[in-house]
Amino acid sequence: MVEDDSPSQTILAYADEQDCDLIVMGTHGRTGLDRVFLGSMTERVVRRAPIPVLTVGMTTEEAKATEETEETERIER
Repeated sequence: MVEDDSPSQTILAYADEQDCDLIVMGTHGRTGLDRVFLGSMTERVVRRAPIPVLTVGMTTEEAKATEETEETERIER
C-alpha cells in the first residue's frame, strides 16, 4: 500500500479514502535519542490526522522483548 509518499501520508490518505472515523496505531514507546533519530510515524499521523487517532503502547514485557530482539539483530549484522 505504501507508494511514493511517506508511510504517514499513505495512512492518512487511506483513512480518508475509506471514510474512516478512527485510526488505531501501535507505538514502540521509544524515548530520548532513539525517538529523536528514528522519528515517530505514529506522532506524525496524530499531528496531521483530521480524525481521532488511538495509540496503543506495548506492555513493559513486550517492550523489553522487542528491545532485546532489536539488539540481537544489530549484533548479528
